[in-house]
Amino acid sequence: MQYQKEEVKQRILDVAFAEFEKEGYYKANMLRIATRAKVPIGNLYRYFNGKSVLFEALVGEAAAAIPEFVKISYLQNAEGIEGARSEQLRNGILAIFERYGREFMLLLDRSQGSKFSAFGSALRKEICDLWKKAFSRGEEDELMIEILAEGFIGGSLKIFRLAEASEQSELLDRLMKFYFQNIKNRL
Repeated sequence: MQYQKEEVKQRILDVAFAEFEKEGYYKANMLRIATRAKVPIGNLYRYFNGKSVLFEALVGEAAAAIPEFVKISYLQNAEGIEGARSEQLRNGILAIFERYGREFMLLLDRSQGSKFSAFGSALRKEICDLWKKAFSRGEEDELMIEILAEGFIGGSLKIFRLAEASEQSELLDRLMKFYFQNIKNRL
């Protein structure tokens, strides 16, 4: 019986992460991962019996945690996001991104062809639906809320993709104030 070694498994995961980041799920290649991880291809399949299993090992936890964070944040902030609530939400977003940032980007940008390919659109829809519940005063607000939610999501992602880690907190705080401060009266 072959025993799995934790350092070999971690090396495979590290190499696979880089492969998926570079090539995306669809173009990622198990033989290339095995070669770069310096393990025989058969041994790679003993650890992960397919590309989908390997990809899920990398992003599965994030794919569950991020939507859960969105739902919890909504429940905690359904009455509005002002003052201390705004700061708590900002800190929560920063923490979830610090923990799952690379995985989140894989899910959004590089999951085409995997079972997670609809993750980004499903998350956007969930956020839009929650915003509609929280901020809508009627059907006439729904399109505007979708537009605002898309802007906030896109702006947040741009901050995490382009801003230095030391700037992210302030930029996210400014973005949140722009979108949420007195939102019900501004719709």
